[in-house]
Amino acid sequence: MPKGKMTLSIDQAVIEQISRESKRERISISQLVEDFLRNYVQRKKPKKLSWAERTAGSLAGKIKESDVFRDDRVGHILRKTGWGQEVMKKHGKA
Repeated sequence: MPKGKMTLSIDQAVIEQISRESKRERISISQLVEDFLRNYVQRKKPKKLSWAERTAGSLAGKIKESDVFRDDRVGHILRKTGWGQEVMKKHGKA
């Protein structure tokens, strides 16, 4: 991806600190700023929750490990979740 240029106004003390740190870690200030900004933007994106995560609160305490082995749609959906796959492995059926 092509790089662009950006001008920043930063406190001189911060510039001196980051200059020392970037030399110590052998990474450019530009790379540090880019990494920071990339992480900042990623944190702002809402995480897409799985069906199991979205319904965990309403189903808490209502789903049992035995439900994973049901022979219907509920069992099928549970087997596709991370928790359901862990239950399958635990019982040697993965």
